[in-house]
Amino acid sequence: MDEKTQILLEHQEDGDQRRWYSVDRTFLPVKMVYFIYIASLAVVRPYVPVFMFELGMNAFQVGILRCLEPLTSFLTSPVWGSIADRFNVHRILMVFTAVGSSLCIPLMLLVPPVDYFEPIFFNESDWRNQSRVHHVKENPIQGYHDDIFPWFSLTTFCLMALLMFVNNSFIAGFVPLLDANTIQLCKKYPGNSYGGQRWLGAFAVIIFSPIAGLMVDSYASIQASIGYDSLYFLQNHYLLSFTMVTLLGLLSIIPLLKMEMISKSSPESFSNEVREIFKSPDVMMTFILVLIVGSCKGIVGAFLFIFLRDLGASKLLMGTTLIVTCLTEVPCLVWSKKVIDKFGCPAIFCLGLFAYVIRLLGYSVITEPWQVLPIETLHGICYGLLWANCTEYANRIAPDGMAATLQSIMHATKAGVGEMLGVILGGLLYERNGARVMFQTSALVAAVTLVAYSIHLFVFYRNDASGPRTVKRDWKIVNQS
Repeated sequence: MDEKTQILLEHQEDGDQRRWYSVDRTFLPVKMVYFIYIASLAVVRPYVPVFMFELGMNAFQVGILRCLEPLTSFLTSPVWGSIADRFNVHRILMVFTAVGSSLCIPLMLLVPPVDYFEPIFFNESDWRNQSRVHHVKENPIQGYHDDIFPWFSLTTFCLMALLMFVNNSFIAGFVPLLDANTIQLCKKYPGNSYGGQRWLGAFAVIIFSPIAGLMVDSYASIQASIGYDSLYFLQNHYLLSFTMVTLLGLLSIIPLLKMEMISKSSPESFSNEVREIFKSPDVMMTFILVLIVGSCKGIVGAFLFIFLRDLGASKLLMGTTLIVTCLTEVPCLVWSKKVIDKFGCPAIFCLGLFAYVIRLLGYSVITEPWQVLPIETLHGICYGLLWANCTEYANRIAPDGMAATLQSIMHATKAGVGEMLGVILGGLLYERNGARVMFQTSALVAAVTLVAYSIHLFVFYRNDASGPRTVKRDWKIVNQS
């Protein structure tokens, strides 16, 4: 028995005895990267839309920039994955994207607000008047002449759009590459799971989101001591939280450099391999389901807090919903591997989509804001278990040397085009018919997709000669040739 085989057997024996809370030194850097990097996202992402409004942008512009996030993921994520697999530069790209995403957010502090341009066109004494400034910030559109305001707004909007596109491009590259390498490590060392590493990211959100809110409020209390002659970014009460993004993001590079990277020779033709994979009816149907799942997630993420605000929910209740979702996400991630191995990927896809149906219908019938809390316990299945299942499925269908490519395509489908469709179509339904109709319509679409996928499974399994008709066996692509 060679040394490598002996090490793998030791890992397998340790994995069989290891409890979920124990730490494998091989995976310690992986856990640290998930914790630190997701913490860097948690301190800023919830506040970016509010920051845009405070720059003087209107709701339509903010909505466009929210749609730009998933669109960027869809366009750039497969590119990052393909480059990493094709040239075997996974670690280099991960470091590059981590640094890039860490530096983009603080640059947003340098974006001038809409009212920054007013002294150029209006009387200086009028600009210095406190009531005038207050009126402009509370009513930015009414605070300017109609023929000049669009140019102010367009400048701020274009600068924010550029930074958002670059930042989201880096994030869309880093996350799938990290997921792909984690899955490959778990495959190399049996007894470990993707969810067993990823759950620390949810824990980071629980810790750092309140810290970020405290920093914003604390800096706002001393903002009055900085005069209007000071630089704008020093006046901004998001300075501490946006700067913390850079510190945490750069800090994540330290364990990233220590993390073991799995490298395999890539196939000669990426495009041919991808086409062969998507010739399978199962793969096509599964990615359609993932698209619908992403749309449901986009709707929940974009419109749930707006709906709760209309019901009269407090900011404390909104923050509590985030804590509930993260707390339910942790156990689902930790035990996702055992659940997926026992029931198979198709069954978990069905369970996750069914959970979304119940969740969306639940939103549509609540009459009091607090009633959303028990519904949010479904987030553990809708995201924690379901996303772990998505990464596992992508890993199973990926040829050797294309793990990052398939993870990137999966990420682009769910977090890219799926969430973008949810935000756009959900926004149209919300505007025309209200939130309840939007949630009910989304639940109907998810239910129809669930029925179609179930019928597909019945037909697919019946025609599959590679194994018995059971969802417990390892899922494989049927050779259609």
